[in-house]
Amino acid sequence: MNESSAKAKTRRITGGILIGLLALTGLSALAGAAHARPSHREGGLEEIERAIEGMTLDAGSRETALEILDDARRQRRAFEPELREARDQLRELLAVDTPDEGSVFAQAEVIAALDLAASMRHLRDLLSLRALLTADQWSAVQPQRQSRRGRGDLGAMR
Repeated sequence: MNESSAKAKTRRITGGILIGLLALTGLSALAGAAHARPSHREGGLEEIERAIEGMTLDAGSRETALEILDDARRQRRAFEPELREARDQLRELLAVDTPDEGSVFAQAEVIAALDLAASMRHLRDLLSLRALLTADQWSAVQPQRQSRRGRGDLGAMR
């Protein structure tokens, strides 16, 4: 492959990535406009909470489970502005006539790291709840969680 065809291939790949990022940015803008609604993960917590409230648990276990869910909600609400700001910064980087690829990718990595941190917190919350419940009780939570699979929820943890 000669140098000019390698440059053309790189431009095509970069263009495809930028188009993908623009599409994702558009989607995140739509999501940002609806930030008053609960996130999919928050909605998942509400479903888990309803399942737990319907269970026969001793008072201490119920209180602990509800505290875990409340703490998870507080952490998510505290995190949302940081993620929103990172996405806004990406939109600003992409809004210029000639976006700087390095800056765009660096900001995409910031967003990915924030998303990963949120996913890890979500898993930690689920593990805490799972450790608190018996296998039968955890199974009772699963129909609520399985309905969310394929919509961004980390529902594979059975």
